Amino acid sequence: YLDLKLKQGENEVLIKSAAAQNEWVFFLRPVTTTRDWERKITFSLSSLDIKSESSWLAMGPFNQGFDSNYAPQEGFEPVYEAEGRIHHWFYPKQNTLMTLNIPENNSYKRDSYLDWHYANGAAMWSILAISDRTNDQKYAGFVTRYCDFVLEHYYYFKWQYFNLHALRGSYHRIYRRSMLDDTGAPVLPFVQMYIREKNEKYFDVIEDAVGYVLNEQARLQNGTLCRPEPVRWTVWADDLFMSVPMLLRMSEISGNDKYIEHVIRQIKQFYALLFDPGQKLCYHGWFSEAQETSVAFWGRANGWMIWAVSEALLYIPETHPEYKVILEIFNAHVAGLAARQGKSGMWHQVLDHPESFEETSCTAMYLIAIARGVQHGWLDHGYRSHALNAWRALKQKIDRDGTVYDICRGTGIGYDLDFYFNRQRFDHDPRGLGAVITAALEMDGLLSMVHD
Repeated sequence: YLDLKLKQGENEVLIKSAAAQNEWVFFLRPVTTTRDWERKITFSLSSLDIKSESSWLAMGPFNQGFDSNYAPQEGFEPVYEAEGRIHHWFYPKQNTLMTLNIPENNSYKRDSYLDWHYANGAAMWSILAISDRTNDQKYAGFVTRYCDFVLEHYYYFKWQYFNLHALRGSYHRIYRRSMLDDTGAPVLPFVQMYIREKNEKYFDVIEDAVGYVLNEQARLQNGTLCRPEPVRWTVWADDLFMSVPMLLRMSEISGNDKYIEHVIRQIKQFYALLFDPGQKLCYHGWFSEAQETSVAFWGRANGWMIWAVSEALLYIPETHPEYKVILEIFNAHVAGLAARQGKSGMWHQVLDHPESFEETSCTAMYLIAIARGVQHGWLDHGYRSHALNAWRALKQKIDRDGTVYDICRGTGIGYDLDFYFNRQRFDHDPRGLGAVITAALEMDGLLSMVHD
């Protein structure tokens, strides 16, 4: 991408590109420092009194003289004569695209619950677990319809992505596959459905996602999963969950121990970089070039980590030589989390800053880990009170119609605490729904335990 350092206010930008003989396609979009689309910026050619909020104006391509000094370097004009031809500004072609509809009665309207997204994947995977717990097939039927809808439209949206260049259209993340957010977590309901039904129709989507995680995702030299943002080769706490649950289930599908070994290696290496032994909490990220952690013990980052480790303990055999190592990691982290639980039973957006807001998704994730730990004997029974207090508080965040409140929006790695303190919270944001559903299931299991 082109990194332009623009000043506030008006800027003049000229970009020249070499075009191939056949198709000329050029994309330019303003982004924030976290690579989100910056929608506040608009483009115009003021001297022509032309404004556009949807695309840049373009001119060209020029067949020859790529290095020549063409306008607007010499000032803006409606038309120019060059190479024996008259050139003028035009709007690039805008294709009509099919998109997912967001019903007006949705509590959350920023994105479709049907889209291919890590949060939707985790939510659907959790809904499927309700069916397993209750033996009520309506929940499995709901997830089946979700998965089948994706498959039914898979090739249309693939054509739209590659042929109409719908790089931010519906389902674009399936084909983009540029991070674990696009692969390991969104595919979870498909993996779980395959385990349940052994239906081969799910496997092409699964195979693409697994192939990316194993062979294409960026890694440090020691194999730790990382990302090229916000700076090169940053380790994100989020990515432990975006990879581990899916890999564990692939071990079940394939019977191949390589997936378990990969999970163990990632957990150990993530905690080596992100876990603070004094605070017993995890930082949101680790910058490999600077060899330092990010600034915050962000709530949901710790949630993704501890949820992933609890999944690993369900799958790693107790006879495995590394089982006790993973269990010790789990116990140390839970001890740090329990020490930071607020009086209300909730945890805060930044764990060591009680002045930050109480946050729903991280509270649900810690509840999953603690309730599981007590049920499976990974934790002392005394932790049960932490789970009970968290559940009483979490229920206050759920409305009678099922809407869940105070879920922090998607959050990149910030460079100061204010970035985390000021994040928006959205009603029924899917980033917390899967965790809340799973927390309820684990709490049901905890309350069903028979004690001496």
